[in-house]
Amino acid sequence: MPLTKLGSRRASSARAESTASTAQAAAADRRTQRTRAALHQALAAEIHAQGDLSKVTATGIAHAAGVTRRSFYTHYHDVESLVADVECELLDGLVETLSTVSSSTLDDLHDQILALQPASGAVEVLEYVRANGVLFQALMGPGGDPGFVARVEDAARDAVIERAAQGLPLAADSPAVDYYVTSVICAELGVVRRWVAGGMKEDVETMAAALTMFAFVRPGDLYGKPLDFDVPAYGMALVRRYLERDAAAAAAVAPAVPTGIAPTDAANALAPPPNASPDSDTPASHD
Repeated sequence: MPLTKLGSRRASSARAESTASTAQAAAADRRTQRTRAALHQALAAEIHAQGDLSKVTATGIAHAAGVTRRSFYTHYHDVESLVADVECELLDGLVETLSTVSSSTLDDLHDQILALQPASGAVEVLEYVRANGVLFQALMGPGGDPGFVARVEDAARDAVIERAAQGLPLAADSPAVDYYVTSVICAELGVVRRWVAGGMKEDVETMAAALTMFAFVRPGDLYGKPLDFDVPAYGMALVRRYLERDAAAAAAVAPAVPTGIAPTDAANALAPPPNASPDSDTPASHD
């Protein structure tokens, strides 16, 4: 047989084997994804069934997922590692959807409110929560993982705090900014948790509009008795208080300046005489 034909057949055989191997790997990957998805849903089901995450077992999860214990341990070391994997996936997706919120501007928000539209990203965030509602409901519910709730709060705050600090005379790591963003995040998250716990009966658009409204409503507004004080002036007064406090704290740790000496004079007093030797306390000799 000519060498060219032999080489061609070997190449064709190698390509066929490679294609078959790729197909097998793809099929195995799909099986793995299906098994992991089944285990994720089974975790939520077992939390609801047992009433507490601490009572959930690998055996119960495997049974609820329709797989063997061996299959469970092929994918996860224990229940804790499964929980960690589920929570990491949920947080990664949540942070990705929050990017729309963090990239919006005050001008965008102004226009959306005037048009009676939800704030940018609110619909996308709630759609993500609804799509993963079974898992969020189980992990954020009374029998779930309290630490997960705190991590959701932290992830949401970290995603928006830089944007929230823009335009303020304070750094993003200032306590005032941190407390302000935390108050908004916790209030909004509390509404979302209530919505999830109630079975998410309201549609996403309605909830997104409600969350936007709750962020700006004043005490008494919904009762027809608004408290008409100057909110911006009040807020800036608090900001100034923080700035003055920080300035006072900085002054407290600064080197003391002798009475009667101006700061520039004090700096000059600390400097060595212009004709002093670098290694001596006496003036350098000009001889």
